[in-house]
Amino acid sequence: MSTEEKLDQLPYRQFVKKREEQEQERDRDRSMAYMHKSQQVLTELLNLPQSSGPTGKDYAQAIADFDKRYKTRLRGLPAGALSGGFLNAVETYREDRVRGRQEINSLVVAILNERLTGRRGRPDSLGGIRWDIVSENIEYLPRDLLDAVAVKFRDTYKSMARCKRCNRLFIRDYPNERHCSGTCKEEARAIGQREHMQRKRKRAKEAQQKNSAAKSKSRRKQ
Repeated sequence: MSTEEKLDQLPYRQFVKKREEQEQERDRDRSMAYMHKSQQVLTELLNLPQSSGPTGKDYAQAIADFDKRYKTRLRGLPAGALSGGFLNAVETYREDRVRGRQEINSLVVAILNERLTGRRGRPDSLGGIRWDIVSENIEYLPRDLLDAVAVKFRDTYKSMARCKRCNRLFIRDYPNERHCSGTCKEEARAIGQREHMQRKRKRAKEAQQKNSAAKSKSRRKQ
């Protein structure tokens, strides 16, 4: 047995190792909880108003409401700045994929690499990214809700689209999805059916008028 193996058998070393394993497990549980909430927060951020314009009151109220619910959980950053950063990256990607990926990468890395205050007030030197040098695997381990939102953004930016009914940005579950919710899908279907019936009635009326005109012309010839 090597010296290191003998040291690992000491009660203190076993205690420290067990405590580290427990802390890692708690970190993963917290990360999973943050990731569970991340898609909702990201979708809200992407759909916040971007300027006051004619609806200045609505804009200010939307920003205030979001900040009231999430600002302290997003490192105190203002909703307007966060929303603009994520939205600009999405729009850039839609216009130029290469430049968009670079912008998305810069945004996500900046968030995940920010030094935060860790346990017992010590700075967190690891950031939200863990690299296993043996397996050469990269693991994203969100330390807070903002890390989780950044990871969700990295994972889903290719699947983002605008709803054909309400124009909200949403994350598609499958490639051909066109609506952000069942409500929008049903409303779009109802509108489509109504427009179809209107076109059908219009064609029937035109055919009837054409038929009546032909009959009138035939009677005049007789």
